[in-house]
This record gives sequence, structure tokens and C-alpha cells, in this order.
Amino acid sequence: MTTTAHLDITFDGLPWVVGPTENRPYDQWLAEVVPVMEQVLELPPDQPRLKAYLVAVLQRVGQDDEDSPLPYRMLRWLRLPDPPLVASFGLSTRGSDEDHDAYLLAADSGPVETPMVVEVEGAPDGVSVRRSVAYSEQEGGLLIEQRYLVDDGDPDHVALLHVATRDPADLVGALEDLDEVARRMRVAR
Repeated sequence: MTTTAHLDITFDGLPWVVGPTENRPYDQWLAEVVPVMEQVLELPPDQPRLKAYLVAVLQRVGQDDEDSPLPYRMLRWLRLPDPPLVASFGLSTRGSDEDHDAYLLAADSGPVETPMVVEVEGAPDGVSVRRSVAYSEQEGGLLIEQRYLVDDGDPDHVALLHVATRDPADLVGALEDLDEVARRMRVAR
């Protein structure tokens, strides 16, 4: 009997809102997340333009990106004046060490210098979490990407986490939260 692999993550206590999933499709997710984010951001009820902005951001987060190899998204948006930070994540078929290194070194983005790859401390026994930060020239300026590869020993899959922004302060502010999400990722069957 073959079992299908899926990604298992516990978000308890973390400041992330998970986007649509197979169990919570876009329309259901959007209806549920708007009131939650109104409370998180302490949105004044008499500001329809702010609510329209909130809904527009959430719609963008929830949009299906068929070209992305990472099908899930999560949003970190703690205060209304701060920019929302969106990360993509999912499972990937286990590749060779060279494939994993190419992902972490952002070979597909053409970084301006070789990214440094570090081991994230505090991962449970038997789990390897590696993180890299890459800078690349993209239309509109410099793009900063933070990538994670989580290997929990599953013979067929690894978990990936990716976030990109133009402002390095976004990544610095979310570093501990991103590291913790990566530490919690597991392949389950």
C-alpha cells in the first residue's frame, strides 16, 4: 500500500496566517481570514478604504500560482503600517545534493554573489534545516530571497520554504519566526 506524503507543520504560537489549502479552499479561506486580520491589525470599522486594502492584500496572497513549485503561502502582518510579508512553502521530491545546493544557492535567480548557506540551530534530532540569503538584480531593483531546505530523513521528499522582498529589514524582523516554521516542518504519511 502506497501512502501519499504531505507536509505537516504546527503554527501554534507563531504569527503566521496560512493561505488556502486543499482542506480550506480560497473562497472559504478568504471569508474566514478577513475578520481575523481585521482584529489582528485592529482595523477601525469606519475605514472602508483600509478594509478594501486588507481584502486586496489577502486576495493576492490567496491567488493560485500554477507556476510556483511551492503551492502554499503564509502571511506575517502584525501591524497595519508594516508591509505584509508572504512566504511560500511545500514539499519537493528529494533530489541530489547538487539539486539541493542549487536551490539554496538561488541558481535560478542569478544572485550577484554566492549566497552563504548556514545550518539553522535548534532543529530536532534527525532533522537538518539549512538557510540561505541571496541578493539578485531583478526588474525594479535588488531582490532579497531567503530560502530554507528541511530534510527530516524522508527517503522521497524534502520541505522547502521561500520568501522574497526588496527590503532586508523585512527578513531581519521575521528571521526567528521563519526559522521556527522551518524547524517545525515534517514530511508525514
